[in-house]
Amino acid sequence: MNALFTRLHTVRHSAVHRLQTEMEGLKYMIEDAVTLASVLRDDLRRNKLRSIELELHGGDLDKLQNIIEKPLNEFADFKFPGRSLAPRYIKMYHRYLSYHQPRNVLSQASSSKV
Repeated sequence: MNALFTRLHTVRHSAVHRLQTEMEGLKYMIEDAVTLASVLRDDLRRNKLRSIELELHGGDLDKLQNIIEKPLNEFADFKFPGRSLAPRYIKMYHRYLSYHQPRNVLSQASSSKV
């Protein structure tokens, strides 16, 4: 999970600073974004990002532009064959959350005195 967040930092940094990126680097960034959307269970964005990812590999820039311009709600019912949507990252994310839940110190202190 830490590796995914490190790679996503690169995506954010590249976007914020508008860095030029080679096509291979862009493909990896989109793949990581698809994984993050899957982990967050954001199906609409995952579907749109997955469509962009597939078209990047296809190489038709006109089709890619059409996908980018499509409204998000048009991706509600897309199903994609092939690549798994990162179930191991989903498990890792839930494990990460369980260790990083905010703890209510006052309620723990009062329950331990009883």
